[in-house]
Amino acid sequence: MNKVFILAVSVLWVQISVAQIREFQTSRLISTGGAGVASILSTEAAVLNPAASAFFQDSSFSYQSYRTTLQKKNDQRSTAGQDFPATNRSQGFFLSDNSGPVKGGMAYLNQNENFYERDRIVLHGATPMGMRTAIGASYSFIEDSRPPYFSDRYKSH
Repeated sequence: MNKVFILAVSVLWVQISVAQIREFQTSRLISTGGAGVASILSTEAAVLNPAASAFFQDSSFSYQSYRTTLQKKNDQRSTAGQDFPATNRSQGFFLSDNSGPVKGGMAYLNQNENFYERDRIVLHGATPMGMRTAIGASYSFIEDSRPPYFSDRYKSH
């Protein structure tokens, strides 16, 4: 049993260490330090929990963007053998229609971080099952582009 646990932790550690693009965070997630999972907002319904969209009555459109900038440059970065990006950018377009019995929407997310680029399209829908329960489903299409010093484009779904 210990060997299985060690193997599982090792696999997860490798996956985390090679990740180059963070998950898209809405403004609510950024402001709460990632605790927005429990919130019921239409933008979070697209990226976290599609069932939350069953509780909305109105349709909405929103755009969110955030940017990080490297201001202090260090000599060690220039000797690392690769360039460091001066700016990372993430933006998202969210559209939802909550007027019918099946509520949901779509989102387009674009991220440029550490010379990696990710385009993500999310389709989500939900329907209420009772006064306080709902069921939802989402489909994501993700296309990642590696930096120029890696091989050509690859796709993951």
